[in-house]
Amino acid sequence: MGKYSDPLKLYDAQRARFQQAKMTQRQAHDAIAEAGLEDMKELTDGSLTPSQTRGAFARGDSGERRTLTARQIKNRGIAPLPKPKGQKKATSTAKKRKKRSGSGKAKSPGLRHLIPLLPINKQSHDLHDSVSKQDVSIGSRQSFEVGPEGVEYSKYVLGPGGTVKMVARGFFAEVRKRWKARNKAWFDEYIRKERKT
Repeated sequence: MGKYSDPLKLYDAQRARFQQAKMTQRQAHDAIAEAGLEDMKELTDGSLTPSQTRGAFARGDSGERRTLTARQIKNRGIAPLPKPKGQKKATSTAKKRKKRSGSGKAKSPGLRHLIPLLPINKQSHDLHDSVSKQDVSIGSRQSFEVGPEGVEYSKYVLGPGGTVKMVARGFFAEVRKRWKARNKAWFDEYIRKERKT
């Protein structure tokens, strides 16, 4: 299955898939749950090491997320990352002032970089390996539970609000965004087929 970061592209791809496939509602429900499992596996499959991400998700004194300089990124052996949206090339007021006054050469503050919040990087592999899909259907009511199981620290890493010391990673928000796109694609295609009959 292709990976889509844009919900609209995911919706279009899933709509095309459901249009071609002959699925019952129960089969589609199962397929959407299975796709959710794949999403969670993907989003806990990061390859950066603890030394590379050290402090990258910590909150600063203001409570906002800390950033890394280009030199820190390079020294940690991480591929160059795009500068934060809207950030201009580093030219500080102090630097301009020193140039005008001739009081010496000021150092540029440097561009600030962010390591992507997702995917969650694998360390012990426990979190990634614990993600599972369980059938919890009761009678004719079909139901699935998809998510990590039995990993104590997952509530800190995956918590929607983060922690006092660590920013939220946006894991469940991303999973839900994809689920909504797939669910809508199935519903819209189901309605279209019903109207044709």
